[in-house]
Amino acid sequence: MRAVFYWICLFIGILKCATQKISNDPCPDQLLSLSQGMKCTIEWAKLKKMLKPTQPSIGFSWSKAKMLEDFKDGKSSQKEMDSKPVPVALNSEGAPHCLDHHHTLAALDLGGPSLSSVFVTLYISCIDTDSSGDQFWQKLEENKMAYLYTLPESNPKMLPQKIVPEELPSEISMNLTGSSFEDDPWRSVSSFVRKISDGQKCPKGNKYCNRGYDRVCDLDGYGIPFFEFRWAYFIADATYHNQSLWPQGKNRTDFERTFETLSSKDIPAIDPGQWQAMASLLLPLLRGVPAVEYVVPSTVAPLSGKLPGAHLGFTPIPEPDPDCKLVMCK
Repeated sequence: MRAVFYWICLFIGILKCATQKISNDPCPDQLLSLSQGMKCTIEWAKLKKMLKPTQPSIGFSWSKAKMLEDFKDGKSSQKEMDSKPVPVALNSEGAPHCLDHHHTLAALDLGGPSLSSVFVTLYISCIDTDSSGDQFWQKLEENKMAYLYTLPESNPKMLPQKIVPEELPSEISMNLTGSSFEDDPWRSVSSFVRKISDGQKCPKGNKYCNRGYDRVCDLDGYGIPFFEFRWAYFIADATYHNQSLWPQGKNRTDFERTFETLSSKDIPAIDPGQWQAMASLLLPLLRGVPAVEYVVPSTVAPLSGKLPGAHLGFTPIPEPDPDCKLVMCK
């Protein structure tokens, strides 16, 4: 009986290894030879030359924070990238377009040349061999897979406005002198508020129970597109355009004053610790009734609607953020 059990376990182990091997096969030269839902791996140095962004901006401060936390060396970087398959859409020429993890890849690039051999796992979310040019981008927008909005003139006191695909950066790159992206400090803020922690009050496995909001999945278990950009819009609107959204008190003025003193475009000068401390000033806004009732206007179509994951009151969020399924074309 023990022998039978041994061989069953051995077979399961072999099957598991085979499955992992299939999911980690090297990417072929022609990505169009893959099918939707397949995965493959490719070195960052090679992928960087071909991967196209689908948004014009990232939060520089958040990408730097991720670099310092998750990309300390080759081993930690590989572990981080193994946990974050990058969903892509292939156009008629087979060019991969990044549908998520722009900040993570920017952080990887910020880590420097020593990380260029880190392997990135691609997940084929969409294959559109029938469309090219404007038609391809139109389909991405219809599926909420491209965020073609940015802050006018990189001015954080203005709300995002529409751009055309030709204005997108040609690659994902970031180093100490700059980035291919524009900086959106609100996008940084909306991520830092997810990492508000209080180790004495949060249970094990849920260290960020006092975070600003709950990053929930949609009803089918998939990630909600542009989740953090939705909250970034709300915070910017409340800070400079609709200040009545803030509860009474000095929190808004404290936040605004701190926000305007922190560096975000000068990458070497960015101090993620200061940004994280500032994020706590937003809790009265994010946990209040206005956040629960807020509706992003239809003028920013990809973000329009109520804020997902709003949590009313200052009780801890009972569960950690869930792992949502990777986006797929419908």
